[in-house]
Amino acid sequence: MRRGEVWRYEVQTHNWLTGLVSAQSVLDQEARRVLYGVRVSTDNPIDVLAVEVTIDGRTCWLNMGDGLEKLRRGCLTERIDALDAATMETVGMRFRAAMDL
Repeated sequence: MRRGEVWRYEVQTHNWLTGLVSAQSVLDQEARRVLYGVRVSTDNPIDVLAVEVTIDGRTCWLNMGDGLEKLRRGCLTERIDALDAATMETVGMRFRAAMDL
């Protein structure tokens, strides 16, 4: 499991895609059950905090304006794709902008 990967997240009968944004050192601790991600949207949120990405050949968005999701490691069921380093840097910049850091 790597920072920037996009996974299918399944809870009961619901599932969606999420991009992992936890630090790699957190992801490497398999005993850590809670991770952080940003939900993938197929609808353009038209938000300054959104980042356009291509996932599995489709245009999607990660919207930091919707906030972080707490994810249970055991509910991440399928690795779908991975975001490149430049995209993850943009994600980080948008988070810093949202929090005025």
